[in-house]
Amino acid sequence: MKRKMDFNQEEDDFNRSLSTALNYIEKRNKEDHVVLVDGGEKLAEKVEPGYLVKLAEEIEKANDFVFHNACGKLKVIEEQMNFLKRQACKVLAETKINAKLHSLPCNFSKKTGQIYTVYEKPSGECYLSMLSPREWGANCPHNFIGSYKLNAGMSWNPVDEYSANGALQKWISPDESNAMMIE
Repeated sequence: MKRKMDFNQEEDDFNRSLSTALNYIEKRNKEDHVVLVDGGEKLAEKVEPGYLVKLAEEIEKANDFVFHNACGKLKVIEEQMNFLKRQACKVLAETKINAKLHSLPCNFSKKTGQIYTVYEKPSGECYLSMLSPREWGANCPHNFIGSYKLNAGMSWNPVDEYSANGALQKWISPDESNAMMIE
Protein backbone atom coordinates (compact mmCIF):
# COMPACT_ATOMS: atom_id res chain seq x y z
CA MET A 1 0.00 0.00 0.00
CA LYS A 2 2.87 2.29 0.84
CA ARG A 3 4.33 1.70 -2.65
CA LYS A 4 1.04 2.54 -4.34
CA MET A 5 0.79 5.74 -2.32
CA ASP A 6 4.39 6.68 -3.23
CA PHE A 7 3.58 6.15 -6.91
CA ASN A 8 0.48 8.35 -6.66
CA GLN A 9 2.52 10.97 -4.83
CA GLU A 10 5.19 10.91 -7.55
CA GLU A 11 2.55 11.23 -10.24
CA ASP A 12 0.98 14.19 -8.45
CA ASP A 13 4.38 15.85 -8.03
CA PHE A 14 5.13 15.35 -11.75
CA ASN A 15 1.78 16.82 -12.79
CA ARG A 16 2.32 19.85 -10.53
CA SER A 17 5.81 20.48 -11.91
CA LEU A 18 4.51 20.05 -15.47
CA SER A 19 1.73 22.49 -14.82
CA THR A 20 4.20 24.97 -13.35
CA ALA A 21 6.53 24.52 -16.31
CA LEU A 22 3.69 25.04 -18.77
CA ASN A 23 2.80 28.29 -17.09
CA TYR A 24 6.37 29.58 -17.57
CA ILE A 25 6.36 28.89 -21.35
CA GLU A 26 5.47 31.98 -23.31
CA LYS A 27 1.82 32.21 -24.23
CA ARG A 28 0.29 34.58 -26.67
CA ASN A 29 -3.27 35.27 -27.33
CA LYS A 30 -5.13 33.97 -30.34
CA GLU A 31 -4.79 37.35 -32.07
CA ASP A 32 -1.05 36.78 -32.44
CA HIS A 33 -1.75 33.28 -33.77
CA VAL A 34 1.12 31.88 -31.75
CA VAL A 35 0.43 29.70 -28.74
CA LEU A 36 3.36 27.49 -27.93
CA VAL A 37 1.78 25.46 -25.15
CA ASP A 38 -1.31 26.05 -23.09
CA GLY A 39 -1.76 23.70 -20.19
CA GLY A 40 -5.52 24.20 -20.23
CA GLU A 41 -6.02 23.12 -23.87
CA LYS A 42 -5.56 19.80 -25.55
CA LEU A 43 -1.95 19.27 -26.59
CA ALA A 44 -2.84 17.29 -29.67
CA GLU A 45 -5.79 17.50 -31.97
CA LYS A 46 -7.05 15.04 -34.49
CA VAL A 47 -6.00 15.83 -38.04
CA GLU A 48 -7.68 14.89 -41.25
CA PRO A 49 -6.52 11.56 -42.74
CA GLY A 50 -4.56 12.92 -45.73
CA TYR A 51 -2.80 15.66 -43.78
CA LEU A 52 0.46 13.79 -43.19
CA VAL A 53 0.60 12.66 -46.82
CA LYS A 54 0.07 16.25 -48.02
CA LEU A 55 2.71 17.45 -45.59
CA ALA A 56 5.18 14.83 -46.85
CA GLU A 57 4.44 15.81 -50.47
CA GLU A 58 5.08 19.49 -49.67
CA ILE A 59 8.36 18.61 -47.98
CA GLU A 60 9.37 16.51 -50.99
CA LYS A 61 8.48 19.36 -53.37
CA ALA A 62 10.49 21.78 -51.27
CA ASN A 63 13.47 19.40 -51.24
CA ASP A 64 13.22 19.01 -55.04
CA PHE A 65 13.10 22.78 -55.47
CA VAL A 66 16.12 23.28 -53.21
CA PHE A 67 18.01 20.53 -55.06
CA HIS A 68 17.23 21.95 -58.52
CA ASN A 69 18.00 25.47 -57.36
CA ALA A 70 21.40 24.33 -56.06
CA CYS A 71 22.06 22.42 -59.29
CA GLY A 72 21.24 25.52 -61.32
CA LYS A 73 23.64 27.63 -59.30
CA LEU A 74 26.35 24.98 -59.57
CA LYS A 75 25.81 24.84 -63.35
CA VAL A 76 26.41 28.59 -63.57
CA ILE A 77 29.59 28.20 -61.50
CA GLU A 78 30.71 25.34 -63.78
CA GLU A 79 30.21 27.54 -66.86
CA GLN A 80 32.17 30.34 -65.21
CA MET A 81 34.98 27.94 -64.33
CA ASN A 82 35.11 26.64 -67.92
CA PHE A 83 35.22 30.22 -69.19
CA LEU A 84 38.07 31.03 -66.79
CA LYS A 85 39.90 27.87 -67.87
CA ARG A 86 39.64 28.91 -71.53
CA GLN A 87 40.87 32.39 -70.63
CA ALA A 88 43.81 30.95 -68.67
CA CYS A 89 44.77 28.69 -71.59
CA LYS A 90 44.59 31.65 -73.94
CA VAL A 91 46.83 33.74 -71.66
CA LEU A 92 49.34 30.90 -71.39
CA ALA A 93 49.40 30.43 -75.17
CA GLU A 94 49.88 34.17 -75.73
CA THR A 95 52.68 34.15 -73.16
CA LYS A 96 54.45 31.32 -74.99
CA ILE A 97 54.21 33.16 -78.31
CA ASN A 98 55.45 36.39 -76.70
CA ALA A 99 58.40 34.52 -75.19
CA LYS A 100 59.18 32.82 -78.54
CA LEU A 101 59.08 36.14 -80.39
CA HIS A 102 61.35 37.80 -77.82
CA SER A 103 63.83 34.93 -78.08
CA LEU A 104 64.21 35.21 -81.88
CA PRO A 105 67.57 36.52 -83.05
CA CYS A 106 67.67 40.01 -84.52
CA ASN A 107 70.44 42.51 -85.33
CA PHE A 108 68.71 45.59 -83.91
CA SER A 109 67.21 46.97 -80.72
CA LYS A 110 63.44 46.38 -80.57
CA LYS A 111 61.27 49.46 -79.97
CA THR A 112 57.70 49.40 -78.72
CA GLY A 113 55.07 50.43 -81.23
CA GLN A 114 57.08 49.05 -84.19
CA ILE A 115 56.07 46.18 -86.46
CA TYR A 116 58.51 43.32 -86.95
CA THR A 117 58.37 40.40 -89.33
CA VAL A 118 59.34 36.79 -88.69
CA TYR A 119 61.13 34.90 -91.47
CA GLU A 120 62.32 31.31 -91.66
CA LYS A 121 65.65 30.36 -93.23
CA PRO A 122 65.95 27.16 -95.28
CA SER A 123 67.70 25.59 -92.27
CA GLY A 124 64.46 26.03 -90.25
CA GLU A 125 65.87 28.81 -88.05
CA CYS A 126 63.59 31.83 -87.62
CA TYR A 127 64.57 35.46 -87.05
CA LEU A 128 63.01 38.92 -86.64
CA SER A 129 63.37 41.54 -89.33
CA MET A 130 62.33 45.19 -89.63
CA LEU A 131 61.53 44.65 -93.34
CA SER A 132 58.13 43.40 -94.42
CA PRO A 133 57.68 41.08 -97.44
CA ARG A 134 56.34 44.06 -99.38
CA GLU A 135 59.55 45.99 -98.70
CA TRP A 136 61.62 43.02 -99.87
CA GLY A 137 59.52 42.74 -103.00
CA ALA A 138 60.39 39.77 -105.24
CA ASN A 139 63.84 39.47 -103.64
CA CYS A 140 62.59 38.19 -100.24
CA PRO A 141 65.36 35.76 -99.19
CA HIS A 142 63.37 33.62 -96.75
CA ASN A 143 59.87 32.29 -96.02
CA PHE A 144 57.50 34.79 -94.45
CA ILE A 145 56.03 33.53 -91.14
CA GLY A 146 54.13 36.56 -89.82
CA SER A 147 54.20 40.22 -88.80
CA TYR A 148 53.80 41.33 -85.18
CA LYS A 149 53.60 44.67 -83.41
CA LEU A 150 55.52 45.09 -80.14
CA ASN A 151 53.27 46.72 -77.53
CA ALA A 152 54.28 48.89 -74.59
CA GLY A 153 53.74 45.94 -72.24
CA MET A 154 56.33 43.98 -74.26
CA SER A 155 53.62 41.72 -75.66
CA TRP A 156 53.15 41.04 -79.34
CA ASN A 157 50.01 41.41 -81.44
CA PRO A 158 49.61 39.84 -84.87
CA VAL A 159 49.36 42.52 -87.53
CA ASP A 160 47.71 40.56 -90.33
CA GLU A 161 45.23 37.71 -90.66
CA TYR A 162 47.95 35.25 -91.62
CA SER A 163 49.87 35.96 -88.40
CA ALA A 164 46.70 35.98 -86.30
CA ASN A 165 45.76 32.49 -87.52
CA GLY A 166 48.76 30.95 -85.85
CA ALA A 167 51.63 30.95 -88.33
CA LEU A 168 53.87 30.35 -85.30
CA GLN A 169 52.03 27.13 -84.44
CA LYS A 170 54.99 24.99 -85.51
CA TRP A 171 57.07 26.45 -82.68
CA ILE A 172 54.65 25.19 -80.11
CA SER A 173 54.03 21.57 -79.13
CA PRO A 174 50.64 20.00 -80.13
CA ASP A 175 49.26 20.26 -76.57
CA GLU A 176 50.12 23.94 -76.41
CA SER A 177 48.72 24.67 -79.86
CA ASN A 178 45.35 23.22 -78.78
CA ALA A 179 45.29 25.70 -75.91
CA MET A 180 46.01 28.53 -78.38
CA MET A 181 42.97 27.67 -80.47
CA ILE A 182 40.60 28.00 -77.50
CA GLU A 183 38.89 31.36 -77.49
